[in-house]
Amino acid sequence: MMAETLVKDKIYNFRTNNERLEEAKQFLESQGRDLPGVFNAVIDQIVLTKTVPVKTSEEIQAEVFLDDLKATLRESIAQADGGETVSASEVYVKYDL
Repeated sequence: MMAETLVKDKIYNFRTNNERLEEAKQFLESQGRDLPGVFNAVIDQIVLTKTVPVKTSEEIQAEVFLDDLKATLRESIAQADGGETVSASEVYVKYDL
């Protein structure tokens, strides 16, 4: 199946944070890409897959929180396996439970 070549016949302007825009442009340039190409790829992906290929800030923050929590749990389990334990009463006091 041959890829369809679409005419780029619409200019769309939007507001964004200048600092973030410049940082994104620099990153994309370091990857050999540019903003128009990435934006067009996102639009194509939305149309072809009927999904949103970008996470919201809240979703990213939740993922970072969850990753940090998992790392903390792994560390705590390793400490417990090594005999380093804390009593339940100490936990209640420490976290004001």
